Amino acid sequence: MSGPTLEDAAAWLKCRVCGCTEQAPCSRPCSWAQEDLCDLCHRAAGALAEWTLGAHRPNRAALAREVEARVNSLFRTMAPRRCAGREAMHD
Repeated sequence: MSGPTLEDAAAWLKCRVCGCTEQAPCSRPCSWAQEDLCDLCHRAAGALAEWTLGAHRPNRAALAREVEARVNSLFRTMAPRRCAGREAMHD
C-alpha cells in the first residue's frame, strides 16, 4: 500500500477565510498563497491592511456597508431579466 499522494493532500486544503478548496475553488484560477489561505483572500486581506494603514480614519463598519452595496449592485446587474411576454402570461 502506498502513502498519500499530492492529490490526496490537495483534497484536504481549505481556505481559512472563504472555505474554498481545490475541488470547489472561489474563482478560477484559484491558487494557494499559503497552506490554508487562497490567493483571492490573501489579496483581499492585503488591500484591507493597506487601507487600514493609509486611511485618514479607517471605519470598518462604513467600509463593510460600501462593500455590501457594491455586491448588491453587481447582483442586480447579473440577475436574469424576465421576459415581458412571460410576465404577461402570468398576469
